This record gives sequence, structure tokens and C-alpha cells, in this order.
Amino acid sequence: MEVSDDDSILSDDLFIPEVTTENASNPDHDSNDQYSMCSSRHNNGDRFIQSSPLNDYTDFDDFDFGEDNQQQPYQHDYLEYEDSDSEVSNMDLFEDYFVYDDEDISDQSRNYHQTEDGIRIIDFRDQATPTDNDYWNLRLTTLIVSNNITRKGHEDIINFCNDWRKSPNPLDSVHVATTRMTLAFKADNQVYSLCKNGCMLFTNDDDDHCDYCHEQRYKDGDPCKPFAKMHYLSISGLLGSMLSVSEYREMFHETFNSEPNEGLTDITDGLAFQERQAHLFTNEYDIGLSLYVDGFSPFDRGRYSLSMTSIHLVIVKNLPADQRLKNTFQIAIIPGPKKPQSIHSFLTPLMNEIKELSTQGVILKIGTSATSSEENIHIRAHLLLASGDVPGVADLIHHKGHGSHWGCRNCRIPSTSLVSPKGRGHGQYFPGNEELHDERNDNDFKGLLPEFGILKKNPFTDLATYHSPYFYGLDELHLIGQNIARQLLAMFKGEFTNVISPFALEKNQQKAVGDAIKSSHLLLPLGLDGNLGDMIDFLLFVVPTLVYEQLEASGCEYLDELGSLVNLCSITESWSISYLPTPPERVGDDPQPSDLERYVEKIHNFMRTKVANNLYTISWHLLRHIPATIATLGPPRSYSCEIKSHIKSKSSPGPNASNGLLKIAATRHFQRILFKDKDKRSAREVFHLGEQQHDSEFWGTPRLQYNIAMSNYDEDYNLTYYIQKYWERETGQGRLTDPLNLNLEVVSPKMYSNNCEFDSLLFPNNRTNKLTSFVTVLIPVDLEAQDRNADPISAWRRFFCETIMFFVHAYEGSRKMLCLLNVIENVRQNNAGAAYGYSRHGSRFYVTEVQYIEGFAGLIES
Repeated sequence: MEVSDDDSILSDDLFIPEVTTENASNPDHDSNDQYSMCSSRHNNGDRFIQSSPLNDYTDFDDFDFGEDNQQQPYQHDYLEYEDSDSEVSNMDLFEDYFVYDDEDISDQSRNYHQTEDGIRIIDFRDQATPTDNDYWNLRLTTLIVSNNITRKGHEDIINFCNDWRKSPNPLDSVHVATTRMTLAFKADNQVYSLCKNGCMLFTNDDDDHCDYCHEQRYKDGDPCKPFAKMHYLSISGLLGSMLSVSEYREMFHETFNSEPNEGLTDITDGLAFQERQAHLFTNEYDIGLSLYVDGFSPFDRGRYSLSMTSIHLVIVKNLPADQRLKNTFQIAIIPGPKKPQSIHSFLTPLMNEIKELSTQGVILKIGTSATSSEENIHIRAHLLLASGDVPGVADLIHHKGHGSHWGCRNCRIPSTSLVSPKGRGHGQYFPGNEELHDERNDNDFKGLLPEFGILKKNPFTDLATYHSPYFYGLDELHLIGQNIARQLLAMFKGEFTNVISPFALEKNQQKAVGDAIKSSHLLLPLGLDGNLGDMIDFLLFVVPTLVYEQLEASGCEYLDELGSLVNLCSITESWSISYLPTPPERVGDDPQPSDLERYVEKIHNFMRTKVANNLYTISWHLLRHIPATIATLGPPRSYSCEIKSHIKSKSSPGPNASNGLLKIAATRHFQRILFKDKDKRSAREVFHLGEQQHDSEFWGTPRLQYNIAMSNYDEDYNLTYYIQKYWERETGQGRLTDPLNLNLEVVSPKMYSNNCEFDSLLFPNNRTNKLTSFVTVLIPVDLEAQDRNADPISAWRRFFCETIMFFVHAYEGSRKMLCLLNVIENVRQNNAGAAYGYSRHGSRFYVTEVQYIEGFAGLIES
């Protein structure tokens, strides 16, 4: 890539800007304060953040880690992404309200028949038509719950609205509305009996007692009275419910016909799919699924101690990334009360259905029988991944677990038994050798080598999609957020009694970090709302800035190693990672798996030789498998997930969970039908040039402007000059040969790209006080700019910028979606890749294509 000399003045130095009330978009902070910049991994509302109160961070004492090498219980059971325009997703709101009654809902199923070839045909024609009242019931519930109004307050508001409307069709109570929808939703709901203690699911009619605890299956031996029941929602039925809505069939079609992206952006870019699975997906209704199994405790402690397990599926191939986790399928909840002794007995209905769907498939009848719009869809589905947290995957593969001698599920590393860092008994640790141990192979997972800790075969190895140890994924939420970040925080706090932490902070330093976070919350992007309860955010944004600063002041010897950990986790958390089968030496700022391997090697050598081995837990060892996992499966963020629990009843949590399963599925189905037409009335104005789903869009909020003279922006920004310089770079001409078009085709207040909503300084976001126009951008620079006699050497560098305005401009038949940036120069970076320091000068305007905007950035006061 060539870069003109005029633009080579963009500094390749490492950086931080002068912070003023103008460029921070916040009138409350002092321009003399010192700030650190952090680039955000967050999409604008893409994941629930498990939050603690903001002032919990004023010192670090409110974080509890438990034993260092034991898995922390995850207090979640339902998965959902946040909608980008709201703080909490619709489905999260609905489940919070809908899952609260204890009566059991009767079985509901669709009639189906078979073709001559034995293929099931399921009829999804003539769906129940919801009323306008149904729509307003759902919409009101969304507003009520998003504002944290109690259920009593909810009922009072409903009564007030009904008195005010004086409508012959009053709004229903939550219970009435959702029960009516559940009964109208004809799910393929199957009911199975299970052990009263939750040990196993009974899949054989002749079984009359549990194989593990030996409790009886039936009350008084009556087959009509099992002690415990579990609901299972058919995959075919849930897929049919989704595909009966035309908008979702369009999404499937567009995704199937989209152009592949460069590098690794999805699970379909990984080697497993490209080499072992792609041949199974030849039409738009060949569906790729991922399975997640996760244990949780719906009640924290006390006499309601209970263990439940959630089983859910995500469509990871056929929907756009920003739609997948808004449309998950929770197919079962194992109601406990104890942890399952045989997880695969509970997966038997699912595996039987996967076998059917992956071979002969199922035919769905959709449309309306009374019209000619009827259509048959032949779907097939394949499992691309079976994952969960570390103990959950151990159950799936019959592994003895990370507390055993052969505690890694990916390789055959022997563990070392040592006294724990807190001196509370012994644990298993994994310092290993300099080289990574032999990777496990098919013989391990088929139970042929039980001496290495995997005791018997699991059914996933029989699937046509099975490929390697990485079929079971490596969930970044649990690995990095729940374990690595928390263990690192314990090192900062110096919680260990019999080892010396390499990163211990004094109490006054801990308080200084907490105070800085608290004072900076308005300067962080939307994804970082100031609570910072999400430990991944703490690791990626607070550690390389505020914590790094304190450690540097204390003379810490291991800042490079800490920087390697942050950089490793930052790349792992990226939505897009460059990949070359044989990566060269790193050039420029584009992260590559070769960088991952270098970071992993540095972290491993540090933990093995400079830190007490009883800090080297299974989580630190699993970091060594990240590069191979990413090469095989693509970026972890494209397939990992978080689960959220809302089990209300303490008297009958099992039936309550099953009822919630049906109500959530029913609500989601009618939500698709109800909101798809209503939302079109107030849909924002959208402009885009490309035809692919991942192409950037300009959003008219409040509205787009068309055919605007560039000269309107010359006085403040000299826009005509910078657009001319852009086209000179783009065309490779020193001077433009044709006259410049003096009008902007479109001017937009907002840009949507990579699942993020970016605002602009000219059109600030009035819905929030957050800093939403501060971003990181890739810009080409000339590495030899200081030597006028040298040939230019172009490389990409990451800059912190403010987005001033978004617009479309055309020249010589080429139309581009562009952005005017205020580029912050003369900024320094530390070894963790974070900008820091203070500068009173250095910014300039620059026009570039919107595709080079990477993501949000924020300011942290130090």
C-alpha cells in the first residue's frame, strides 16, 4: 500500500492526547487531569454484564475468588444478547417476569406425518394470529422491566393504563398474557421422567429405579406418577417456529449467499469447518448448531441449595452474528436437585434428534393453507460444537476433571500436586515443560485410553462433524472472565498466605485504582457502563492502564509479562483475527495467531519459572491452547456465550424451570410475529452501499441529510481539503485530474458497523451522557517518513480518534462511505499496548473509509 508524503506526518509514535472539555464530550472533567485511553472489545450492547455496584471498586476487597484451581459456580441459566437500542434485552425482561408460577403446563405438540422415505413433515401453517392487545402487553412489559419497576408497580401501571384507556380490551396481567400465548404456541414439548435426585433421565420404559442412587422412578409404583419430570423442546419444532417467519428465512438466505470475510471472523472460517464440515452445508437450510451445557445454582445459599443444568443451542452458521444470541434455543433444564450423574442420559433426546436432522432431515410446512403461499422447507442440522465451562465439558467427555492427574482435556500434561496458595489443602497444578505436551487424539475421546483420565467414549465422536479435542471449544467467558481475570485480581490484592504475588499492590494503590474507575465512568463507551463488574473488561481496560501505572510506580519487574497477558486476551476477545497457515514475522498492527503464540510462550515461561508453581492452575495452562483453538474454530467470541438465571420458585423450582422453558419459547415466537410489522412503522432510515450483511450502514437518527454542500463544513473543518487528500490517496494521483464533486451525497449522524453503533460529534447521542464518539482506527503510515531519501514503507497503525461526521462522497463513479476524524497524535503506549500519559498538543483532521474504524475507545482518569 502506498501512502502519500503529505499524510506521512501521521505519527508512528506511541500516544495520548490533550484532554479538553471539547474533545472528551464531558463538561465535568478537568483538562489538567491525566488520562489513559482504552480501546473497547464491546459491541454496543452485545452481552450481559454481571455487575457489582460501582463503589465496590474503590478498593478490591469485595471480590471473592474461592479456591484458586476450583471452578466458580456460574449463577446463570438463560442466554441472551442485549438489543443495541436498550440497556436490557427484551427476552431478559420477559423471562424475569414470565417464569414465576409453579403449576405444570400440559404437553403440547404438533401433528406430523412422514413421507414415503420416512422423513418427518411438521406443519407450521396457519400460525395463531396475535392481536394488537398482545403487542401492547409485550411492549408495556418491556418498558416496565427495563426501568426496574417491581411486579406490584407493574400491576399498578396496568390498572392505571386500563382506567385511562377505557378500552373494551384492557391490558392483561403478565400471568394471563403469557399463559394465553403459551397455550397458543404449539411447541413440540416432550415430557420425560427422571430420578428424583436428578441423577439420570429415564430413557427406557422398563427402568423403575435410578442406576446411581437407586431411588424409585414412580410414586407407589404407578407409571402415571413419576417422582420428577423434565420438559424437552424439540429442535425441529423450535427451528420451524423461527423459519415460519419470513424475515428469518431471508436472514438464512442472505447469510448463505454472503461473501466470505478475510481472516477469521466466524466459526465457519476455522480449519475444522473448512476442512471437515463445509461439505455438509450445501444449501441455505443446512443449519449449523452449537450445544452448551452449564450448571448453575438459582439460589445462592441457605436451605434452598440446589444444582440445575441448562441445555441450550445456538445457530452459529445461518444467522448474522448480531442475531444469534437473540435467538437461542433453550431446549431443557435439568431440574436437579443434585448434579447429574449421567449427563448423556439427559442428552439422549437431543442426540437422537440431531442424528435424524443430520441425515434425512425434516420437512417444514409453512405459510397459509388457504392461500397459494404454502411452502415446504427441507432442513438439516449439524452440531459443530459441544461446549461449556471446564467442569461441564469434563462431564460431556467423561473426563475425571481438572482436579485429576491428567487434568487437561486437550493434551496429556501430568499435573503436580502442591499445597494451595492459601494453604488450604492440596490442589493440582500444571507448570509442565517448556514445550506443550502431546495433544489428545480420537483414541482418548473414544475411551480407548482411560489411563489418561477420559474414562469412556462420548457420543459426539460418532458425529460426521467431529474433528479433534477442539470440538469442545474453549469458552472465553469462563476461562478469561471467570478464572484468569479473577485470579489476576487476587494477585493484585495479595490474598495468598504462602506465596509471594508478583503483582501485589498496596492498599493505598488499590484504592487509587478504584477511585479512578469511579471518576471515569462517563468517559467510557456504552459497553462499559461504569460498573465494570465484567471481569474481562477489568482485565482488558483497567489492568493495562490504571493497574499497570501503579505497578510501574512500584518498580514491578514483570510488566512485559503482564502486557503479554493483556495482549493475548485482547486478541482472543476480538471479533476478527488475521490468519495465515504459516504466519510470517509480525508486520504492522494486524493481530495474527503468530502473536498469540509469542504471547502464550512468554506467559508460560513467566508462570513456570518466575512464579510459584501452585499459582499455575488449569486456567493458566488452557491459555496455551488458545492459538490452536482459534485456528480450528475461529474467534471464541463468535461461538461462546453467557447464561442468565431467573428461576423464581423456591417451593417447586423444577416445574418452575420447565414452565419457564415453554413460556420463553412461546414469547419469543410471538415476539417475532408481533414486533416485525410494528417496528417497521418507526424503523430508522438506513443507508448502505454494500449488499453483504456485515457491510457498514448509516442510520438516520434523527434523520439522514442528502446533497449537502461540502463548503458548509469548510470553516470549522476544512472538509473540502481533507476529502481531496483522501481521493488523492485512494486514486494514487498526486493531483486529481477531474474536478471534485462539491456535494456530499449523504450526511449521517450515526454509523452501524461490526455490531456497534458509532455516534459523531456533530450529532451527539442525546440518549446518554456516555462518550460514544471516541474510537480506534487503523491508518496507514510511512515508516520512513523521517528520512526523505528513503523509499516509503507503508504499514498500518492504530490511532485514537474522535468521529466528527459520517458522509458519502463520490468521485469518478466511485462512491465511498467516509468519516471525518480528529486523529490524536503524539500518544505513548506501554508494553500492554495501552495508551497513557499526557500531552498538550497533537491532533489533526483526517478522512478515511468507515471500514477502518475498529471499535470504541474510552478515557480513564489516572
